[in-house]
Order: sequence, then structure tokens, then C-alpha cells
Amino acid sequence: MQNLPQILSLFTIEQIDVWVTNDRNETAREGQPGPRDILALADLGEGNILTSPDKVTINAASPRDVTGNFLLPSNTVNDIYQTATADPQARRIERAVAILQNRFGFQQAKDFEKVNARRLREGSEYTVNRELGFISININLRQDQVLGVAFQYSYNGRTYKVGELFNDQPATGADSSQQVLFVKMLKSTTPRVDLPAWDLMMKNFYNIGAYQVNRKDFKLDVYYEDPGAGQKRFLPTNIGTVESRQPLIRLFNLDNLNVQGDPGQDGVFDFVPELTIYPTTGRIMFPVLEPFGSHLRNVRASMVRLCSMSKDLQRFVYQQLYDSTVIFAREFPEKNRFVVRGEYRSAVSSEISLGAFNIPPGSVQVTAGGTLLKEGIDYEIDYNIGRVKILNDAYLSSGVPIRASFEDNSLFGFQTKTLVGLRADYKFSEEFNVGATALKLLQRPFTQKVNLGDDPINNSIYGFDINFSRDAPWLTRLVDKIP
Repeated sequence: MQNLPQILSLFTIEQIDVWVTNDRNETAREGQPGPRDILALADLGEGNILTSPDKVTINAASPRDVTGNFLLPSNTVNDIYQTATADPQARRIERAVAILQNRFGFQQAKDFEKVNARRLREGSEYTVNRELGFISININLRQDQVLGVAFQYSYNGRTYKVGELFNDQPATGADSSQQVLFVKMLKSTTPRVDLPAWDLMMKNFYNIGAYQVNRKDFKLDVYYEDPGAGQKRFLPTNIGTVESRQPLIRLFNLDNLNVQGDPGQDGVFDFVPELTIYPTTGRIMFPVLEPFGSHLRNVRASMVRLCSMSKDLQRFVYQQLYDSTVIFAREFPEKNRFVVRGEYRSAVSSEISLGAFNIPPGSVQVTAGGTLLKEGIDYEIDYNIGRVKILNDAYLSSGVPIRASFEDNSLFGFQTKTLVGLRADYKFSEEFNVGATALKLLQRPFTQKVNLGDDPINNSIYGFDINFSRDAPWLTRLVDKIP
């Protein structure tokens, strides 16, 4: 990506299938295959960096890249695929697992995963960059879900394949669920930072939470939080003058073009759709794999103008961000000082306000284009403040109308309420009566936590009354005397 916006690559993905653990109990639909049992293998197609190098035999005669240093990924680069499929019963998942465990000594979750999976829809649930060779998942993947891929690509005019495409082994017959597919594993149920699969996850993407972004209203810059000096657009080194310091946006190769798209730095973020930014999903891609890690370590002296400055950059390297989990990386606050800041305008938001508080759990329905979404998978709800957050980016980027409906809490009583009343009367005679009334109202929510508008009530009302009645004949005689 040194010559944006042109991509110089001998690599092109021709076909691809992406599979994920079937957590929706989906079945076959028109135009879409049904779920399939898959065996996702970590070392399938690998000839250079393997998860279990002592258990796999590499075919040294396999084709290499144009430099001759790296074996090209394919089903024939090692003996996993040939050994697993040589058995006529290998299409039954139990038999295939036995082959992997007995022949190679593979361990589940580390070397392979067996799951019932559904094929993702390209364009809505994932996108693929066919020249650079990576996919972007637009759905929310849970920790226990497996992600696998099979693809066919061309390199320097020749075609290679990794895994099995759906059309290679179509599901037929009543026992189609047992016709297992072998695919490349990208994510297991227990990801580990010490395994090669960890490096397959690209860590140069940043989601800014925007959707349907346009170039005109978009601004982005990279800053460094210098303790005691605020945010700076360059690294606060002790070498050189201010003029010799490169802006961070240029240091990370995000400013190599002018506003017309021609080579030339202008201090503005290079808005190159599908390369530096994905406008539909609002994802920013740095043109280097580890911008705040190895990229700073290996930065060329010509890029920073001063040879000695390259050494001074080492104290800013945040390699823990890429070699460990996010939780562990946050234990180094002295390194966590880079800030991506900007502004944008968009008509699409991932959050929907319901305009009500204390909504009854389970009473909300969210639809996208008439399709009923699933809570916890496609969206999540904060019932206390009445806010829905869409988790599935596929619905946001597609532009389909998303609607949320719910039952109004004001029509229901979700509090414990006690109302007690007492009325007493004492009749001294036909003419004299004394009475008293007492009312007690107790109201509180079910839980100890008091929500807004659910304040507990403890009110008491007391009343006392007297009734005296007697005939007055003298008043009648007085009225009769009036002429």
C-alpha cells in the first residue's frame, strides 16, 4: 500500500466462503445453503508459520512467491488435507476428528474446531478485499464462536485453493449434515496470543462508530498525549526542531495524497474508500499492520528526516497492543497515549432512543426491513434508560430502516402497592353522629435499586367529622309571620 490509491499486487481472491458457528438455528433458505458441519484447521494451507510444526510435514516442492522466500498457501503445501480426505469415511465428522487426533495428535481448540456452522452473506455480513486478501466481519462475534474460511485465489497467473468451498462438496441426501467441509480456522473458541492465528487478526482497523460517511464532512487526525503539555500532532522527541518533526498522520502513512488524489502531502487524512476508510461501516484502516508497535520501531530515518530520531522513537512503541490481550495492554498507561480524533456527519446511528424509562424486559421488538432481530446477537437494550444499541453492523451499513417497538410501562403495575382504609362511625343519638377515616398507601419497586420515576411512597391520611341534626319549629313559625 505504498502507492495509494493504486494497489500493486499479484494476488487476487476469486472465490471465498466464510463460516461461523450457527448460533441462530438457521436452516436452508432460498439462494442460501443450510448449515454445514465444518472442521476448521489452524494449519490447513500453511507452509511457513504453523501452530504445530512438529506434527505436520511440509511439502518443500510447493510453489513459492516471486521472491522465493515463502511457500504459497494451498491444500498441498502440507499433508493435512491429503491425509484427512484419503479415508472414504472422512466426510463423517466423527471419523474426520479421529483422523486428526490419531494421525497428527491434534488438540481441539488449539489445532482444530468442529462445529455446525452457517455461511455468511458477502456484502452484508462480511466484506472482502480481493487484492489485499483480507475480510471484514460485520456481525458481532462472541468469544465462543468459531470463524473459518475457504478460498480460491490466483497468484502470478496460477490458481490455488485453501480449504473446501461449498460447491466442492455440495450437501445432498437426508444425511447432508454429516458431509463435513474442511476449512481454514481464523478464530477458535479459545484464542491464544502465542499461536499464529492471533497474528491473522488485523489490528490496524479502528471503528469510529460512524456509518455512511462522506468525504466532505469527514476530518481525522492522530495525536499524542504529552503529560503536562496536552495533545500534540507529533511525537515530543528531544531531537531536532519543531519543523523537523513529522505529523503523526504522515508518520503512519495516512497523508501521502493531496485533495485531488495525486501524490503529495497536504496535512489532511487521505480519504481513499475501501483502503484507508470504509465509508459504509466507519472503519479506519492504517496502511501499516502495527502502526503503534513495530511500525514505529522500524520507521526509516528518511521518513523522520533525522537518523538519530529513529532511535528516539523506540520509547513510544506500544507493542503490547498487538502481542497481548486488550486487558493486559491497558496495564501500560505510559504507552497508551495515542489518540485518533476527528469529526464526521452521518444520518445513521447505532443507538436508538425509545423515549421511555424502565421498560419491561422482553417487551421490545426490533426489526430491520421487516426482519425480526435477536436480542443479545443483533442488538442489546438498556431497559432502565430505554436505549437500543445495534450490534450487527450489517443492518446499519445496508441502509435498511430499523424500527423498535415496546409496551408502555405506564399501562402496567411493576411495583408492590398496598392501600388500606378504615372508616368508623359512632352514633350518640338520632341527632348526633361522630366519624373518623384513615388511609395508608405503601408503594415500592420489586428490587432494592430505585429507578428514576419509581420512588417509594409511604403516605398516611387521617380525617375526623361530626354530624349534628335537629328540627327547628320556631324557624317555621317565624317565617309564617312574614306578610
